[in-house]
Parts: sequence; structure tokens; C-alpha cells
Amino acid sequence: MAFTQLRLSKSINQSRGIFDKYIYETDTDTIETVTTAGYFDQSRFIDKPRWQDSIIECLCSDGYIVGRISGNGIVVLLVSDGDITTELLAFSMSDQQPTGLDTPLQIEFGEAQGSGSDPFQIDANGKLTINETRLFNITLTFSLSRTTSTGNAIIFIRFLIDGVQDGNPIAAIMADDDMTIPLPFSRVVAFPAGSEITFELIRDSTGIDNGGLSSFTANTSGWGASPSASLRINTL
Repeated sequence: MAFTQLRLSKSINQSRGIFDKYIYETDTDTIETVTTAGYFDQSRFIDKPRWQDSIIECLCSDGYIVGRISGNGIVVLLVSDGDITTELLAFSMSDQQPTGLDTPLQIEFGEAQGSGSDPFQIDANGKLTINETRLFNITLTFSLSRTTSTGNAIIFIRFLIDGVQDGNPIAAIMADDDMTIPLPFSRVVAFPAGSEITFELIRDSTGIDNGGLSSFTANTSGWGASPSASLRINTL
């Protein structure tokens, strides 16, 4: 079958010269067909320079791929068979508090898990290592809390890849004493094998020197304890 323009849409329109992102769906063409050079020749985007090297997600008749547009075809980065499997589940039951204002704290997720032979491994300091290039969904929850009674506690959490911040941080302003905010984070990502991912928390000096991550173990419901930080990786 031929390329169908109506099945192609732009999901992200980037600025500052960064690549765009597209989604394409076909219930008749296979991954092999879609990745053939020239498949996208009829696209109305094809003459625009930023079409080249853009990221594209394709749901094909025989599977799902994520790739980079090159030579009017797709250079496949990842292929998924549609199954979702939990590869790693980690959490910390320890309170995690920075030592002061503007002092980053690397967030940990409990005991070390996995080894170099596993798709993912995490050490006791919270460093996640990607051992196998693949598409996965990472879901985290941070339990932010503060205890003092005056001023605003301002907390930032950032995502780092190989020690470099990726994207914008997430933040919370806590104005009341003895308050807790569950802060979720979820992202579908694709990193090459060898990538190292960490998370850091900081108390910004525009606020007070208080606030961090807290766990909660006591409850009468019997539902179990609430971690200070948890991480789950599902492969797609």
C-alpha cells in the first residue's frame, strides 16, 4: 500500500530549530514497508527541511516502531511487539532530606537491583543504568513533605541523563506545616544502552530551609506503607 497523508499527524511542533515529532498509523502496511526509503515521498512535509531527522512513531500492521526520518524513509530506533512488561520496581522507605538550601540530593529508590545482564539495573544510590536499547515507560512518585510552620518551602526535582539535566524540572511550593504532596512523573523514553539516569531534589533558596521526601509506614487500613520515592519501568 502507498503512504496515506490523512494517517500522518504532527504531535509536537518544536521551536528553536529542534526536530518535530510525527505519528503515523497504517493497518495495512508492515514495518518493512514503512521503513523503505521513499515511502514518505508523497508527504506534504517532505520539502520542509525540518521534516528530515524528525522523530516519528508508527503503528503498523505488524507492530509499533519509533524512528528517525531520513532519506524519505525511517531509520528504526526501536520496535515493540505491543506487550507491556514490568521490568523493574524499586522504592525507598527512608526519609530523604537535603543538607541545606541549594544543595542537590540524589534521590534513591531502596536496595540495588539487577545486573549488567538485565535490561535495567539500579544501584543503592538511585542511579538507573540502561543495559539494553529499547522503548520503555518510566513512572515515578515522590512524596514531598515539610514540617516547619512559617514561610514557603520550594522544592525542585530534575531528571538527568549521563549527568546532564534533561528538560525542565518539576516543582512544588509548600506553604503549610506538616503537609505532604505526592508528586507523580511519567514518561515514555528511548535511551541507548549504557545511558545512566538519575534524579535530584533541591531546596531552592527563594524559600525556607525545609522540605524533602518522607515515607509513611503507619496506617489502619492495612494497605501497606507509602514510600518516599518509587520507580517502575514497563517495557512496551
